[in-house]
Amino acid sequence: HVALLVGSDMAKQSMTTKVYEYAGMGKLIFALVPDGPVKDFVEKCSGVVTDPKDKTQIKAALRIIVANCHNRSKTNLNISSIASHYERQALTFQMSELLNKATVKINN
Repeated sequence: HVALLVGSDMAKQSMTTKVYEYAGMGKLIFALVPDGPVKDFVEKCSGVVTDPKDKTQIKAALRIIVANCHNRSKTNLNISSIASHYERQALTFQMSELLNKATVKINN
């Protein structure tokens, strides 16, 4: 029912593809990651994020997750709507638009 994402210090600078897989599953994401793009993305998906080194924060997050199990369907809708922006077709379209704009600027 919950996708657990354990990140390393690399999550401070880069986005792991596992985040997109979890978002696409439509499950609540519980992320143990430091500040950075992964944390920001999971929070936008209404996931639960804690510092991986803060035991008190992790315990509190687990209590919240267990207490709110019946509200998953509401969370899943938010995750699905955000994840759709990261599907391959949407990203390819965005890249195409960016390359078209760059080509126009170069030709002018």
